[in-house]
Amino acid sequence: MTSTTAPPVDSETAPPAGRPGGTPFERQMVSISKAEYIELKWDAHYWQVQFSKLSDHRNRDIERLKDEMARRDERAAQALLALQDALDKAQAQVKDFQQRLFGRKSEKSKGQRGKLPGQLAGTGRPRGHQPGQPGHGRTTPTTLPAVLEVVDLPAVDKCCPQCGLALAPYAGSEDSEVIEIEVRAYRRLIRRKQYEPVCQCCALPAIVTAPAPPKIIPKGKYGISIWTELMLDKFLYGRPTHRLLQSWKALGLDVAPGTVAGGFAYLAPLFDPLMSAFRERQLTDTHWYADETGWRVFEHVEVRKTNRWY
Repeated sequence: MTSTTAPPVDSETAPPAGRPGGTPFERQMVSISKAEYIELKWDAHYWQVQFSKLSDHRNRDIERLKDEMARRDERAAQALLALQDALDKAQAQVKDFQQRLFGRKSEKSKGQRGKLPGQLAGTGRPRGHQPGQPGHGRTTPTTLPAVLEVVDLPAVDKCCPQCGLALAPYAGSEDSEVIEIEVRAYRRLIRRKQYEPVCQCCALPAIVTAPAPPKIIPKGKYGISIWTELMLDKFLYGRPTHRLLQSWKALGLDVAPGTVAGGFAYLAPLFDPLMSAFRERQLTDTHWYADETGWRVFEHVEVRKTNRWY
């Protein structure tokens, strides 16, 4: 229970001059119990703590929103820079295309304007063979070997169609040339002759056989021409080996790629003296020109797992 009583007025608590009597709340006193006072103090402290927590939570949300806005601003700035870069490149390409299509061609001098295509600079005649001038005719490569091919009349045309009398051979012939290329694979049948001695000296074996022709790879079935063509086609003409093997397969010769790789690995040491001579000759020059690829790709190195390195 609460009770309200009017407090006594003295000189110390009297209202100041100009405020006679004070407000009604200033003239009244409120009395409460100890339990109610404690409850009011507890409620005040509780709500102060809640307000402090709410303020901290609000401050954390504000900081989080600020960080998120900063990250978004950074991403937007990066995207803007990327778009600006793409726009600059596109504008540069458009400018380049416009210059190529509509701009002046600086490589064409004023003196070349009005001339026909293919016309020589400084002259009035076009390139190549001039009309009215004699040509050089067909060129025959006389260095190629000639293979004679005789073409005869059929049997029914070797006699007169009216009387049936046979035609007499003529001393002359009408000759012409056609250049051909013949590429074929064949098997060399090596037949070594054998002999037997007829004397009683016993200085020779019972059968004497002619020696076998030398091979570049002992006990190999492919001859020197095969390996020569493989090396020239790969290292001189620069054609991949699998394409050469495909062309050989069309001719009836099927060579496995592994056989070629093994043969190259076997033949590589034969070129060591040549490579040493090349190296010594190259070291004498002031400028070195060399390709980094070579036969070393077939060597086994501890730090390399395969041979596919350069």
